[in-house]
Amino acid sequence: MKRNIKISLLLLAFFTSTFSLSSQSLEFGLNAGLVTSRYTVSDNFLGNSTWIRQGSLDFATRIGGQVALKGTPDRYKAYETSMNHGLMAELSACRCGGKTEMVSRNAEGDFEVAEFDYVTWQTDFNLLYQAKFNRTQFLIGPSANFHTYRAVNYGNRAGDDYVYTQGQINQFYVGLEIGLGYQINNLLISSRYHTNITAFGEESNAVPVEYGNHQARLVFSYFLFEKRLRSFYRGLYF
Repeated sequence: MKRNIKISLLLLAFFTSTFSLSSQSLEFGLNAGLVTSRYTVSDNFLGNSTWIRQGSLDFATRIGGQVALKGTPDRYKAYETSMNHGLMAELSACRCGGKTEMVSRNAEGDFEVAEFDYVTWQTDFNLLYQAKFNRTQFLIGPSANFHTYRAVNYGNRAGDDYVYTQGQINQFYVGLEIGLGYQINNLLISSRYHTNITAFGEESNAVPVEYGNHQARLVFSYFLFEKRLRSFYRGLYF
């Protein structure tokens, strides 16, 4: 019992110290970045002569905005900790996608490859915890991801001939984002890894495998202005 109380007090002290700065501020800004995406497959063997494999990388861009809650220096503090904490909420959109390939062996023993080129209009909401060591930041947090449009170009069709699909890629999934950043004045440059926690895709009649999504993101976040809040202990008000 006493051990549980001590653990609870330690956890309480940790979370209190995380956001107990006497004053805080909100920063607002815009972000843009590059996205490299790869779809992975679960069980890739469909039969003795046919299988599915992951395709080449897909490249895209993203745009959005962010709001960051950070602590501001307190001139009455006797010391400053070496690590500061913050929260950043992001809303972004991209025309993302991914590629897989169906490989089959014909009667002559030759291999034939048909590419599945997927495209999605994806909207992401990220809530990232920030651990700040001077200019360097560690970021981690969950993301809610929505696909407003999902289509596929099958078999290397000519042009931009995409067919709407809803069974292979889910409309919504929960993801995880983790990364490192470096801040130069109002600009935060971060490199991140993003993947799905819940199911990203489901089996379909055409492709009876489940897809996973893995993305590498390079994000440039610029903070335009700041709104300082008054004393945290007096209540969060402007």
